[in-house]
Amino acid sequence: MTCDPISHYREIWCVDFEFRPAGGREGSRPDVICLVAQERRSGRTIRLRMDELGRYPPYPTDEGVLFVAYYASAEIGCHLALGWPVPLRILDLYVEHRNLTNGLTRAAGLIDALARSPRAQSGAELLTAGRLRRAVMSSPSTTG
Repeated sequence: MTCDPISHYREIWCVDFEFRPAGGREGSRPDVICLVAQERRSGRTIRLRMDELGRYPPYPTDEGVLFVAYYASAEIGCHLALGWPVPLRILDLYVEHRNLTNGLTRAAGLIDALARSPRAQSGAELLTAGRLRRAVMSSPSTTG
């Protein structure tokens, strides 16, 4: 018998926000720029800009749903800034990555973790991901 710790979840959502600290001050409330979320079993993907974010998250946050993020405290901060409920079941892949790499590397960002993964994307894809993130972060905070 195989022990699968996530098989009992109705849905598994991988979530990533892009945001800036309010007023440009680190540690301030996040000003959310956009959200991308994907339900892993169905493949349903949601991409929303800040002007498209509603009063509630576009995915459920109850105990039957696993919320997966890299450095989940940042994503939870975005939930709180938006007035959304905090997911009840959270898997933080940053914690898992640091558990595997502590003492081996200082690189701990998402792209660093992806590069070290056995399922690593090509170098070109990782560079593109980094460029896209920088482009989002340098864009004006208003949507046209």
